[in-house]
Amino acid sequence: MKDPWHIWRVCQSHRFAICCTPRCGSQSAMMWFGRVQTDEQKHTEQNGEWLTAVQRNFVAANYYTLALTRDPWSRMVSAFLGKIVKHQRLTTANNMIQNVRDLLGGSVSVDEGITFRQFIYATRMVEDDHWRLCLDFVTLNPTKSCTPANLREELTLLAEDRGFDDIDLPDENRAEYGEVVDGAFDMMPRELRSMPAYPRWDSFYDNGLRKEIEARFRRDIQRFGLNWDRAMQDLHGDQK
Repeated sequence: MKDPWHIWRVCQSHRFAICCTPRCGSQSAMMWFGRVQTDEQKHTEQNGEWLTAVQRNFVAANYYTLALTRDPWSRMVSAFLGKIVKHQRLTTANNMIQNVRDLLGGSVSVDEGITFRQFIYATRMVEDDHWRLCLDFVTLNPTKSCTPANLREELTLLAEDRGFDDIDLPDENRAEYGEVVDGAFDMMPRELRSMPAYPRWDSFYDNGLRKEIEARFRRDIQRFGLNWDRAMQDLHGDQK
């Protein structure tokens, strides 16, 4: 596994750092981070991987730190759509498909891909930052944490606290969801790609899949309050 600090973005000029956890609004946050910097500042801004242990401790103690988190259920659907449905030829996708193919005795076609249910199985065996625990990246006690639903609000508060003008939040890499579709967890990628909008993310779960993800990400759920009810509130726009 990579050093978890490789996803942190550290702004020395404004003394803040953002833990850009994959599949948690990270693309939008990194675009925002890049636009906050002036041309003169860009050469001094860096990801946290290159900081020494002393510098990391200094950031933890003296910087405004924001950790991006997300409920594991919608995050796993996002990873499935991004890694398997949209970009099936990625190395990670091919490794996962091969793992499922080996398990099922060759009955899985590399060209056809795998379903969400099979994807969840494969993530047990293939390591990737996109389904790594948020806590694995949040290596310090952050000033704030937020989900994609309140990322805009938290970045505005960060800018106000650090004393610089806020900018518009780019809306990068967001999947468009439609209605609830029964049995979405067993749909093949080709079928999903043919739809005008992907099924709403909770369509990808039956009770067994929901409980499996809850057990696997229990530490994230407990640390950040990322339970199913809160996830459904975010889905319906009820986030306070």
